[in-house]
Amino acid sequence: MPRLVGRLWVTLALCHVLFFALWAGGAVRDGVPHDDWWAFRLAAERAWSGQWDLVYPLDFSQVPRDRFLYPPYALVLYLPTAFLPDTLAFLAIDAIQLLALGIATTLLIRELRPPEDVRDALLASLIGSAALTWELILGQNGGLFLLAYVLAVVAWRRRAPGWMGIGLGILGIKPHWTLAPAICLGLSSRRALLGFAAVGIALVGVSLPLGIERWHEFWVVSTNQVDLVSTRLEGRHNLTIRGLVLALTGSATAVSLAWGLLLIPSGLALWAVWRAAVDPVRKISALVLFTLSMNLYTNVYDGLVMLLPAMDWLCGPDRLGERVVQIGVAAMMIAWLWDARTWLWPVALPQILEPGPFSLVGLVALSMLLALGWAAHRASAVA
Repeated sequence: MPRLVGRLWVTLALCHVLFFALWAGGAVRDGVPHDDWWAFRLAAERAWSGQWDLVYPLDFSQVPRDRFLYPPYALVLYLPTAFLPDTLAFLAIDAIQLLALGIATTLLIRELRPPEDVRDALLASLIGSAALTWELILGQNGGLFLLAYVLAVVAWRRRAPGWMGIGLGILGIKPHWTLAPAICLGLSSRRALLGFAAVGIALVGVSLPLGIERWHEFWVVSTNQVDLVSTRLEGRHNLTIRGLVLALTGSATAVSLAWGLLLIPSGLALWAVWRAAVDPVRKISALVLFTLSMNLYTNVYDGLVMLLPAMDWLCGPDRLGERVVQIGVAAMMIAWLWDARTWLWPVALPQILEPGPFSLVGLVALSMLLALGWAAHRASAVA
């Protein structure tokens, strides 16, 4: 990007750190709000005391605020927080995510060695993003997910497919993130699939002391959640194409129709990239783009994983034509600002601004995926 535009963007992006600073000031003054991190810690406390009917409440006639939506092995990850004071538990959860995010970002920069202006623009976009702000406010898992994808890139580039599968296995914290990787690995690399499966088996094994019935309870709660996010949640909470269509139409039928129609071309684009002779960073980037656009449900904090395809798009070894790159950069900037308007500006101006109606991340991710798939298809046809 032009140097002046890059500097202006860095300045604009970093200004958005103010919104997290304002939230942090309020948290210091009034106490940390009981958001997602609190539900995780509360579930760990209830699991420790054997209150399983409160960890996985099976009655969805009234949606419980502090429901736990992750598999039983995720409870084991949060058990240590049950013995910490509230503020320390929150800080510990955020510290783990920031550590994972820092490692992932450092590894990615070392792998791709972006030009300084590109590196600065991407880091500023990450630090000032709505995704990072809400990752920290809610105590979510976007940092670990970015690390999973980056570890897969690093291992694949070093011809270690087993470790690549193990890296992607981290995504098992949210099982609906694992279907696309499992299919791609199953069709491309047996060793990677074995590494991926080994992580899943290990995680399930860790959960067995909690009781096999926990898995039945998790299944009931998660299937009810599928209905909730597909038909009743506001679309702005969902980054995916499903969320966008739900926000625009309010129709579950339209959501299913649009998703079904787009699943085929997006799946073909993903597979075209995976079977092409391209760098592993392009293949994992396509996987990220598919997950963000075509998944059932991803939220604002999950947008952290866009750092990988953004870096691939701007400075990866299989860079597309300059005009296509510029269009993609413009689209990412618009989606970034739109999410800032949707999620960040109301933090500072709650009496003036309502949260925005939807996110553009899924639409941009799908468009980028289709462009990468078309480029891979053309390159394969020529070859």
